[in-house]
Amino acid sequence: MKSRNLIFFTAEFPYGTGETFIENEFPFLAQYFDKIIIITNKPETKNKRTILTNNVKVIHFPYELSPTDKIKSLQGVFSKMFWQEIKIIRNQYKLRLKLSILKTLLTSIQKKKTIANYVFSYIENKGNTWLYSYWLNDMAIGIAELKNRMPNLKAFSRAHGWDLYLERHPDNYLPLRNFILTHSDACYNISNHGKSYLDKLTNNKYAQKIKLSKLGTLNKNKIPPFITNQKLHLVSCSNLIPLKRIHLIIEALCLLDIPINWTHIGSGVLQQELEELARLKLSNKQNITYNFTGQLSNKEVLNFYSTQHINLFINVSISEGLPVSIMEAMSFGIPVIATNVGGNTEIVSPENGFLLSSNPTACEIKDTINFFAEMSIEKYSKYRINARKTWEENYNAEINYTQFIADL
Repeated sequence: MKSRNLIFFTAEFPYGTGETFIENEFPFLAQYFDKIIIITNKPETKNKRTILTNNVKVIHFPYELSPTDKIKSLQGVFSKMFWQEIKIIRNQYKLRLKLSILKTLLTSIQKKKTIANYVFSYIENKGNTWLYSYWLNDMAIGIAELKNRMPNLKAFSRAHGWDLYLERHPDNYLPLRNFILTHSDACYNISNHGKSYLDKLTNNKYAQKIKLSKLGTLNKNKIPPFITNQKLHLVSCSNLIPLKRIHLIIEALCLLDIPINWTHIGSGVLQQELEELARLKLSNKQNITYNFTGQLSNKEVLNFYSTQHINLFINVSISEGLPVSIMEAMSFGIPVIATNVGGNTEIVSPENGFLLSSNPTACEIKDTINFFAEMSIEKYSKYRINARKTWEENYNAEINYTQFIADL
């Protein structure tokens, strides 16, 4: 049998602290493919987050254009692709042409060439090589270009949140969606919401290529025992960035009179600002204790869930794909409070948690936390059981990634 080769494009995996969810998927890829080349934007560091076998090679490739390539990008205005995309921007997306949109498009056209030319030298077996971009970004555009040049290659990508929803970007624009889908075998969306969004965005022209493939997490543990007569332990887990609206949690806690211990896992550009807000709002409330843990590894997060008594998980994001953080919490039988955005509606239900409005007030969040705090032990126990059941049936990595590999 011919050797199966995979070229896998990531932002920083296996280095850095991001893309922790790839750690659950990668062992399944490593088991199926005979040789894997990971092309990552992250420079090499001493510490890798996963054990790489001899059949895995990691290459650092800077995604930003060189000064020379930036100048070359201006030549893109003479390409057929440029004018085809201009037509899509105007007629399909109904956007007014702006200099920033044109710059984004020209940059992506140039990156497409740069990426394709670079990766070409690593393709050993054109008939048995898979190209996989973990994000629907410029790397996906680059592998679509390679597929265009060499149709025998197998090219596919995933679509999550920021790389999918146009409205999450200042110009409401992401480049060359139609080009990616025309010259790819498949685009795997992590949620039904995302799949429907991409179908609609491209006028259902690529329905057979736009697929659903849920992410998943690993958990061999049983649900931790429920302990009564303790402070309600509320956990949030995300980057500390504006999109996540962690300030709303602080403002809601400020309104609560019940004993609560809040833990936030994650770091980000707003960490200092949010810690200061918490000190200002919560330091005089004797019923509230809180802790910002900073960034934890995926292993540390799972250990935290398995050893701590946690009552509720909360997500108040403006937009989401389908959060792995919610999957992880539910795998430990933790009910979830989340905003009614993106794929959250596919994992959070009245049986395992509570959906807030898409733009909740602090008072709404406060009332929902109280709803669970006042719940009988019998009723709350059902939420715990249903949270774990949701994970087992829909977000178990062993099931989801086995199906994903089979589809490839």
